[in-house]
Amino acid sequence: MVTMKNKLILVEGLTGTGKSILAHFIARQLKYAEIDCDWLHEGELDHPLAVEEDAGMDRYMTQTLARWRAFAGQIEFTGQLMVVEASFLNNLVETLMIENVQNGAIFDFVETLHRVIAPLNPVLLYLFHEDTARALARNFEIRGEKFRDFVIDFVESTPYALEKGYRGYGGMVHFWEDFAALTDQVYERFPFQKFRLDTTGGDWERVHKRALAALQVPFTREPEIRPELAFVYSGLYHDLAKDRQFEVIEENGSLYINFFHTVQTRLIPLTDTLFAAAGWHFEITFEEQSSGEVRLKFGGEDIDYLKLVGTKAVRQSAEKST
Repeated sequence: MVTMKNKLILVEGLTGTGKSILAHFIARQLKYAEIDCDWLHEGELDHPLAVEEDAGMDRYMTQTLARWRAFAGQIEFTGQLMVVEASFLNNLVETLMIENVQNGAIFDFVETLHRVIAPLNPVLLYLFHEDTARALARNFEIRGEKFRDFVIDFVESTPYALEKGYRGYGGMVHFWEDFAALTDQVYERFPFQKFRLDTTGGDWERVHKRALAALQVPFTREPEIRPELAFVYSGLYHDLAKDRQFEVIEENGSLYINFFHTVQTRLIPLTDTLFAAAGWHFEITFEEQSSGEVRLKFGGEDIDYLKLVGTKAVRQSAEKST
């Protein structure tokens, strides 16, 4: 059994760098090593660290510190290790930057937060890409034009972008370049254990294993689906209630499903019929009927921007879409 002195693992990085997938992967590997842990997705419906921003930045920072103190106290009380994604640099520092809080005030605030989490012996895993513009382009290529346009609209509406005059795709890139430069500085000021993980090459397996090595957690090969079941479960599934399709494909011995656009999420076998979705709190159950019909059902937990729990779909075709 592996012992861990760290009680808080922070996973941070630019949008699309794979924070959720890495955080979930680490949590699974810790459980394989018999370490009691849990992980927080940034989109949790009842996120313990989420604070409304409408009350103004002074109140936002006060409430944020109160949330972190309560969260840290709960971890100390239970002793359970927590893997937390996008709540330290991303959804916190990003919010302060968006609202034009000056860098000096951001650094002072983060220093106060350091004192709050210090008893947890935190470790920070910082995913970065050498070329922010290229990282964004790759992310939009995967997630599609609607996501790209959503990000542009979001950036253009922020006080920071309005003051800087950032507009359109180019302005959006400048915004995230500024954010990356700021989080680099916050990372350098982090006084605890920290590791930069380069995602430039897109070799996610290597990044994941480097993260485990940094944490001194042994790698455990995850279960693989039996080939005959991969054949049975692969195909196009139709959700009749909402008239949408899901595609399940087999690739290199693993099953993948698209929750939206062309983003393929790997399914990790828990049993022959139950699968965890990498980077999400969703669980997928496959049911083969006596008639030969195959159905899938979403369980687990929804997040704030993707609600699928309770969805059922029937396989319409065993062939991949073109």
